[in-house]
Amino acid sequence: NCGGNTMGDHCDQCMKGFYGDPSRGPCRPCACPHPTNSFSDTCVPDAVDYVCINCQPGYTGRHCEKCDVGFYGDLSHEGGKCSPCNCNPYGSKSRECDARTGQCQCNDGVGGRDCTVCSHGFILTEYGCKSCEDECTGILLKELYEMKLRIDGTNLTDLPKLPWGYLDRILKEEMRLKPLVEDYQSNITKGKELVDKFTFYLDLEAKADMLLVRAKDYVTKAIEVSGDSKDTFEEAKKLLNELNKIWQSLKDLVAELATHGLDPTGPAVSVQRMLQEAERLLQEIKSRDFGPDKERAERELR
Repeated sequence: NCGGNTMGDHCDQCMKGFYGDPSRGPCRPCACPHPTNSFSDTCVPDAVDYVCINCQPGYTGRHCEKCDVGFYGDLSHEGGKCSPCNCNPYGSKSRECDARTGQCQCNDGVGGRDCTVCSHGFILTEYGCKSCEDECTGILLKELYEMKLRIDGTNLTDLPKLPWGYLDRILKEEMRLKPLVEDYQSNITKGKELVDKFTFYLDLEAKADMLLVRAKDYVTKAIEVSGDSKDTFEEAKKLLNELNKIWQSLKDLVAELATHGLDPTGPAVSVQRMLQEAERLLQEIKSRDFGPDKERAERELR
């Protein structure tokens, strides 16, 4: 729990980045060269004040206040730093540059801060600046230069402004409508699948009509066979009523399919459940055994 930028078992040492003697005075920050722009993480006191002993690469001096050989910069103000000279080895005389400006010592015919710039129509090579005028590159460069002159001389101030705002609105509207169109296409696909399934089972109504005709035929035969048998006739009437109910159920089922099965916006209806119910009614009619009724009627006629 040492304070005042101190450390140690007895808080008798300055923390890293500070210097001084806690027993004689406060620990001061290592300004290498500035407290808020320091290029050394530690320093040690000497007879004058202190010495920065861990300057970063590119910095030198008692307080890391100068740029080392091969670097340049202005460290006289906070925020200053040293940058590498990076003198081009083909265009410069050495890797050293001016410590403040960074200007390298260029060979004859070469310019630029780092000695990488040749005169117009020349290119820097390992042998210095060489002319680009030949039967290939020279012709292309000449044409490019002429094109540049024509472009530079073109007046573009009178051209109308591009409708970026209008194009941006169109793009946003397209992004808004895209998911709606995709949902619409998906609903159309689902509707087509439902229509295909419903068309496959669309003959339910025809089956119901046929069952009704057969039921009436059974009743007619039952009446003819029964003759004067009142009991057999009453049973036949009950059978007719039951078949009429079954027929009506099938008609209602078909109507419900026609009303709701093809409407994707209507309430969800289980077409599969309706078809299963229709099949059950058909099986119930087919499983009816009219043999005992016929035999009983024939016995009554004897």
